[in-house]
Amino acid sequence: FKQYGKAFDDIAYIHKNYKSTDSVKRTKSQTLYNKLISEGPIDITLTKTRAKSLGSEIRHIIEPIIIRRNRLDLKKDPIYSKEIYELSEFNPPNEILYQLSPDQAKFYDYIIQKCFAKDEGRFYGAIYQPFVYEEGITKDGVVSVEGIAANQELQMQLNLYDFMRHMIIKRFESSFYAFQRTIERLHSLHVMALKFIDRSDQKFVLDRNFMSTLQDLDEDEILNALASYEVELNAGKYSSKNKIYQVDQFKWHQKFVSDIQSDIDLFAEILEKVKDLNIIENDPKVVAISQQVKAIIDSGVINQEPARKVIVFSEYSDTVTHVAEKLSATFPNQLISVPGDLPASKIDTILRNFDASSDTQENQFQILVTTDKLAEGFNLARAGAVINYDIPWNPTRVIQRLGRINRIGQRVFLFLDIYNCFPTEQGAEQFKVREIAMEKMFLIHNTLGEDSQIFDISEEPTPAGLYRQLMQSPDSLDEESFITRLRKLMQDIAISHPKIITSLITLPPRLKVAKAGDPESLDVFIKKGIGLYIRSIDDQGRVSEPSFEQVFERIKCEIDTPNLPLSSHFWSDYEIANTKKLVAERGATSSEISTQVKATNILNDLLGKTETNITGRREFILKLREDLTDIKSLPDYTIQQLAKLPIDDLSGVVKELDDLSYGLGPDFGTKIA
Repeated sequence: FKQYGKAFDDIAYIHKNYKSTDSVKRTKSQTLYNKLISEGPIDITLTKTRAKSLGSEIRHIIEPIIIRRNRLDLKKDPIYSKEIYELSEFNPPNEILYQLSPDQAKFYDYIIQKCFAKDEGRFYGAIYQPFVYEEGITKDGVVSVEGIAANQELQMQLNLYDFMRHMIIKRFESSFYAFQRTIERLHSLHVMALKFIDRSDQKFVLDRNFMSTLQDLDEDEILNALASYEVELNAGKYSSKNKIYQVDQFKWHQKFVSDIQSDIDLFAEILEKVKDLNIIENDPKVVAISQQVKAIIDSGVINQEPARKVIVFSEYSDTVTHVAEKLSATFPNQLISVPGDLPASKIDTILRNFDASSDTQENQFQILVTTDKLAEGFNLARAGAVINYDIPWNPTRVIQRLGRINRIGQRVFLFLDIYNCFPTEQGAEQFKVREIAMEKMFLIHNTLGEDSQIFDISEEPTPAGLYRQLMQSPDSLDEESFITRLRKLMQDIAISHPKIITSLITLPPRLKVAKAGDPESLDVFIKKGIGLYIRSIDDQGRVSEPSFEQVFERIKCEIDTPNLPLSSHFWSDYEIANTKKLVAERGATSSEISTQVKATNILNDLLGKTETNITGRREFILKLREDLTDIKSLPDYTIQQLAKLPIDDLSGVVKELDDLSYGLGPDFGTKIA
């Protein structure tokens, strides 16, 4: 899996940098492209194809040990569809457009375009990237730093700066309250950092442990970690996990200090604007949400279905706290919230009020406001509506949230409702309201850059395209699995051509067939335990081990597809496809190769024995050796058993061989289909 991870990282690097203004990054992107895809100019659609191919290979590897079920599989799979009760359907997503006042709209654009824009924003983030100031690195010189360790340190700090900038923007989109709380914390941290430099003989400390675990923390945890970091600075503490910089030795000493002060001034300016606008109390988003929640609850019983409860999801605990407080004023004693920890007593209350399968059913609470702590593992099917308070940049998170109210065997509502929130402006003409919402969301998307997971890599981002992606049906977020496609095809064949299914039982152990193909290729299918493995050789003589999904289209045929004679080079290609080098080519470890060699040597020793109890099993031993050297269908566990055969204890060897022969079955050595 390390190889797959490296390949995905390389593809991501190509996407991010193949059009970079930095010639070194462009050159590296081209080098990676030549290695992963092909020689020639970068075609980004081919990297998409390669990424899908890698994903298919990974699914093929993990498929035997996972259960993959999405809505489409449950509804369309011939097996699953018979085992489940009906699922609810989703209505097309609804929009909640909240109207910013003229001053709020100006503030909105000011934050996104002036303060935290990617290249031209006022936010320096100096405390997150001291290495840049220590070495005096310009944007064009980012990759010119010598030494692998230095480059890693620099990249981690650049990533931290980008992450913090993204987090600020996403919290701003979530709620003005979450944004205010974030800016307050960052202002306090920056002030403390500057004080620490002044009173510690020009030292600055960066927590390397925090940086290395950044990708494993959610954004609330990151803010908590930064708060702990601030406490350490205030106490003058630092340990071996900290990187200690001597600021007065920086190449950009004065700039480092002045940029920290500039960020402090920026945060103070923002907080002053928040106060002047009274934007927390005059929050149009909460007002719009409140109106929509009231409309849902007041709709009552419709078509003999129970009254709908509502779940409001946000990524951020600050937003949950703010929204819950505001909505509670409108809906007293009807709301329960989960901004942080989830004690057992609250879980029980939530389940009694929202879980359709709970033994005890209560109706005290109609509204649940929560972070994604409840987005997995909870049955909340009594809620007929989900409101995504933040823009759902991550489609997987949307699917997880909707899964709480669309439970197998617990259908409460025939149709479920989804709501997404978008900002627009007061006084806009009706036909421009949605256009303004699109433009504002697109500004945020561009600020987040590749941090957003909305667009496909081959799709050109546009405001309308972004809006369309955000408002797409949940079913379009899923993809019918390959197994479901196969089962449906098998069912169709069984119905229309039942004799084909029954004839499978009488097929010979070895089977060779040919049909027209362009380009020509040879695929050898090998049964190994419960798995099916494939070795392919293309028209250039290149050998690979594709998944069944990858070769399916080229072996698929119609009932009247003619069976052609084998090509003149079939047997030579067959020998190449079964080359001994294949194990090493697919990345076998030295331990695996050593075990195979040891097992082969033991079998060779046994073939040299003259004892009758061994010679009587010579044919089976030959089949085992042939499999190890040519066919390679034996499971790893069996190879390990062979490598451990007690060669000096022939009676023990005989027992092991007989047990193995029984387990592999009488067709072993010829069972290739």
